[in-house]
Amino acid sequence: MLGTASSPLELLRQNGADAKAVEAADQLRGLHRNPLMHPEDFLHTDDALDVFDLCKSAIKALMRDMDKRGLLTTEPEVPETLGEGWLDDVP
Repeated sequence: MLGTASSPLELLRQNGADAKAVEAADQLRGLHRNPLMHPEDFLHTDDALDVFDLCKSAIKALMRDMDKRGLLTTEPEVPETLGEGWLDDVP
């Protein structure tokens, strides 16, 4: 099954990843990453921070799904500069 995916997101879907988590990552790809690849596009600081927060949320959703399915073997290390609970406010 690993060889049949046309993209990393499709690979996640084919292997039973949480549909909402994959959709969050796919929305980032379609709505933010792809348009920003145009050389004349740029983000203002507030917009860049919003996209960064969306990325954190998508990553956290994917990590939760991996944890539920027993795919994580250790707790991720949190850089000391971020402190404890730095992702707790992400839905």
